[in-house]
Amino acid sequence: FDIIIKISQMDGLGIDEIIDEICETAGVKRNNNSIISYASVKNLEGIRLLPDFYSCIQNKKVIEVDFWKNFEQMETYTIHPYHLRRYNGRWFLFGWNPEKKHIYNISFERVDDFRVKPEITYEDAESHGIYFGGENDYYKDVVGVTKYDDRPVIKIYIKFSDQSLYYVTSKPLHPSQELEKKMGKNIVSIKVSPNYELDSLILSFGKNAKVIGPPQYRDHIKDIVTHLANTYKDN
Repeated sequence: FDIIIKISQMDGLGIDEIIDEICETAGVKRNNNSIISYASVKNLEGIRLLPDFYSCIQNKKVIEVDFWKNFEQMETYTIHPYHLRRYNGRWFLFGWNPEKKHIYNISFERVDDFRVKPEITYEDAESHGIYFGGENDYYKDVVGVTKYDDRPVIKIYIKFSDQSLYYVTSKPLHPSQELEKKMGKNIVSIKVSPNYELDSLILSFGKNAKVIGPPQYRDHIKDIVTHLANTYKDN
């Protein structure tokens, strides 16, 4: 009961409807004076799926998911569900796709429907050499939730302004982050496999962050910035 009272004082977890139901069942009244809050979108789309997906993972149930690809084309995936993760205000399901022989991440808001497939034998993540959490975490070498097998881990060097350096020092971009004092002032490095989330994170610093290496990734960010600048040119 004490735990439920503590949960009732939390806000913005993205599971507010679930917390409301728990509190109502236990007879605990929620108020507007939360002790802990998290920046979050209220009524997060697809959050209703969280307890069902959690149950499928816990009970090792294979599921068939109807998924909107790019919000336009419907596709159906067979998924052996392994892990749930909240990133950047969105919930994702991670699981093995036996047809693609790859881990898929599925954002909740794109799921149209899903069905349990009891006739299919569940395959543990460990059987594919995959782990979530710990030193061998599947996503330890990426920022966010997207991992490409054809993109190797590289060491990326970024130069920050004085003000932004204080921010990334207190809140690292990635656990591998290091301050490269021998390379000059305000330069940090991270060892990651590049993806869209990394691009977005670096670009969010605007002029306060500059990728200085390696050349291939620097040119990649430069192309994005050039294209962005062109979109703001007067016709």
